[in-house]
Amino acid sequence: PAAVFASISYSQFWVDANSAPARATLAVIPVLIMRTMFSSVYSSLPQGSQHMWLSDFLFTINLMVALGAVEFALIQHLCQVEKRRAARLQNLSSARSTAERLFSEADMQGMPLLDFLNSRYSCKSRSTVGQMRCTLSEGQHSNFEVKEVDFAFIQFAKDVFNHMSRTEENLINASELRKSLRTFNIYISLPRTLHAMGMFLRDIGQETPLDEVEITFSLAHFTKLLLVIDKYSLASASARRKTCTGAGIVHLFQSVSPSRTVDILARIVFPIAYIFVTIFYYAFLGTWKLDRVTYDS
Repeated sequence: PAAVFASISYSQFWVDANSAPARATLAVIPVLIMRTMFSSVYSSLPQGSQHMWLSDFLFTINLMVALGAVEFALIQHLCQVEKRRAARLQNLSSARSTAERLFSEADMQGMPLLDFLNSRYSCKSRSTVGQMRCTLSEGQHSNFEVKEVDFAFIQFAKDVFNHMSRTEENLINASELRKSLRTFNIYISLPRTLHAMGMFLRDIGQETPLDEVEITFSLAHFTKLLLVIDKYSLASASARRKTCTGAGIVHLFQSVSPSRTVDILARIVFPIAYIFVTIFYYAFLGTWKLDRVTYDS
């Protein structure tokens, strides 16, 4: 019975993380049944001052299925984090028309987007709500109205870019871009990031170096890519490496969300741990029974 309910607990790792009711059932019920089984067996065993093999074995399996329930709670937390990140990209996409007009106005002025935003707009912190209010700087004018709600999401993309940029030229490389995309719930490996960067620059008419590792992005490139990231993340799928190598495994985990990463690790670790525990306890079955168990007179 312990193996059966451990298997039921293990099956939750293969259920979609967004199917919370199904996963909750598979995570919680084995814990309750194993706890009841452990109490029933323990009450029927002779009482002694030392550990007993059967009670220790059931306790270990009970602990494993309990950790499975903890994994379910962790997965649900990560799913909520990922939903908030995905909402940022959706909100940025809703401000697409405003962003495109800002790009156009910056190009007309012949200024990089970052310098254009810094010179034309001033942002002040709202201490009461912890948000930024961005308006035209004094003496500046715009050819179109920029709504504060739209600018807030563009400002957020700018803040993410500035946080990742480590150079005086305000540029980011592929590794920094990949980390920035995670803020918007986009997970792609480093080779796929390089491939997407090269395709994007060529599509907008810019030349790319022969070695894609040397490709860098400005704020304008970063923001424009965010607006069409779905197209390029799918198109760059051909750059995925084989997972049979060490580098391939790293790239695989770079391409999945945190919740899927935890599930993949649980799928691997749980059966290995169960097999190890079973072999360990059965290997010492005779010793445990004869040498460690003592009974009350």
